[in-house]
Amino acid sequence: MEVGVLDEPIKCKRGQTYDETFYFNDETGSPVDVSAYTATLVLRENPLAPVAATAVCTLVGTNGFRVVISSAATAALKVRTYKTDLRMAAAGPVVDFGFEGDFIVEAPITQS
Repeated sequence: MEVGVLDEPIKCKRGQTYDETFYFNDETGSPVDVSAYTATLVLRENPLAPVAATAVCTLVGTNGFRVVISSAATAALKVRTYKTDLRMAAAGPVVDFGFEGDFIVEAPITQS
């Protein structure tokens, strides 16, 4: 599987639960079976920086992963743009990347 680049950055308000499902399809639109993979998604300030937040990734059907970052985790983040990718690992040495791109943490309008 080739790594995809996100068309647009992912955006999330600081302190908000991020919850999105990503589906994988080939160039013809047919579902790509990713059920043999486990997925990991982290946020970093740059590719070599320490991990700023980690998502919980759950398989959805045979061609998707639900990605959730808790409100507590996003509340602990700085308002800024992070780098992210979805790393998918199968049994053995097989590692693929579903996508890479920017994850923007925005300040909420209403502050508590």
